[in-house]
Amino acid sequence: MFSQLFPSKDATLYSLYPDTNTGLDPILEFTKPDPYNASRILIQFDQEEIMNVFKEVTSTSTASGSWSAYLRIYASQVESLPTVVPIVVNPVSQNWDQGTGRLANSPTTTNGASWLGPQTGSFWVISGSGATGSYLSSSVGGGAWYTSSYVTTSISQYTPQDLYINVTPIVSQWSSSLIPNNGFILRVSESVENNQNYQYVLDYFSRDTNTIYPPSLIFYWKNSAYNPYISSNQTVLTNQEFDVSVGNNDGVYYAEDNPRFYVYARDKYPQRQFTTSSLYEYNKLLPSQSFYQVIDVDTNEVIIPFNDPGTLISTETGSYFSFNMNTLEPERFYQIQVKVKLNNNTYVKTSTDAKFKVSQTIFP
Repeated sequence: MFSQLFPSKDATLYSLYPDTNTGLDPILEFTKPDPYNASRILIQFDQEEIMNVFKEVTSTSTASGSWSAYLRIYASQVESLPTVVPIVVNPVSQNWDQGTGRLANSPTTTNGASWLGPQTGSFWVISGSGATGSYLSSSVGGGAWYTSSYVTTSISQYTPQDLYINVTPIVSQWSSSLIPNNGFILRVSESVENNQNYQYVLDYFSRDTNTIYPPSLIFYWKNSAYNPYISSNQTVLTNQEFDVSVGNNDGVYYAEDNPRFYVYARDKYPQRQFTTSSLYEYNKLLPSQSFYQVIDVDTNEVIIPFNDPGTLISTETGSYFSFNMNTLEPERFYQIQVKVKLNNNTYVKTSTDAKFKVSQTIFP
């Protein structure tokens, strides 16, 4: 199954503007404007929402420990990248305020997290209790984080600059209360951040963006076992020439909906038989390695990617999957795609009956 959460707060820390708060900026930045300054990103997701996801995982998962969590942040502007930019993600070790500032505000807004400290009038504590921090030359500050868990990724001029980072180790510590959830801090590795030969622009959309690309925390988990019910009229698909269709699609959904979509498969060229009904009436069950994906119709962006085990199509009394519509942006149209691994080949199918819209909830 799949669930997607959106940030409760985020901000950028700038060494060039050490007391400036940017909690309401539509952009988050790793930008390094000159050889001596850089920026880092803070982003946090609500702990209660995370624990609600784990309640659902516990109640529906069929495999212990099968869940995973990914942090997704969309790139806005990227310029002058070094060949490879390593990015490090740590859990923040202090509670911080988002504030109400923007980088362009004049006078400067200082009522929240900044390079100097997590809150107005306080400073980042970079020692003790398994926490540390780092700073540039004489610019003390830049956040504080736990060293017990971290993850890394990298981007380059030749790879997609959108970030899609497996943060399962960090979220696991939050869910088990080993460390408090103060969010993530994302920073370019010191080998690049402290290198005076590098200057670059690396901008991402924040939670305050006016686009459809806010950051998100994505959960996947396996919620069913492959245990097909075989009847005299229903068998598992084996023919590589096949079509799929999506059933039980109402076409329009609201955030509170959690529909179950059925996926029907049939041979494209069924063998000739003597029968009193059409051979095209007989649907087949999908094989065990079958997955679904959801894309935005207008932008062709992948919203829910093919993922094992998170988007596995279940086959018990039929081939189906379900997910909560509150994980998708409202007032958008979406398309379901199906991927099937069969006889060492992979097939991706799109059906004309697999489009739907998520509408904004209208309260009476």
